[in-house]
Amino acid sequence: MELFPKKITKMKKIIALVAVVMISAGTIRAQSNSARPEMGKVCSVYNGEGIYVTTCRIGPEKNSEALVGVTGVDHQWNGRLFKAKVIRNNANFDYEIQADGKPYHIFIYRDNGGYSVYLKNYGSGKTEQRVTYDKWESQRCKPEYLLTEYLEQQEKK
Repeated sequence: MELFPKKITKMKKIIALVAVVMISAGTIRAQSNSARPEMGKVCSVYNGEGIYVTTCRIGPEKNSEALVGVTGVDHQWNGRLFKAKVIRNNANFDYEIQADGKPYHIFIYRDNGGYSVYLKNYGSGKTEQRVTYDKWESQRCKPEYLLTEYLEQQEKK
């Protein structure tokens, strides 16, 4: 004679269902984390005349790629994040994105001239905006948040 056979069977089904749900959730979480590219540990934020430029390495260092974001400006690129190729030449470097299918140098550093951001077709012909490093904003920036925002923008395309 079995004691409570129907209850035990129901309980086993519930436990099995909970286990399947938990395993599935763990698998989905593991897949979504593995799909996320490696990110640098720090961001660098620059500002000038209200415009902010944020950079952070994306992918392995050997790839020389970074996310570059521009905010605080009345321009079509405001709030956008771009994946850029970092081109180094001695102490100088350029962040090159693809704009309208062509290479475009959006952010540059010149050892003797500092940092400049270039916005395509901005204002009345003035495309260069000078910016300086902002330590406080750089410390507040979180690379993983930047990556999440970039991936969400890519999904909307």
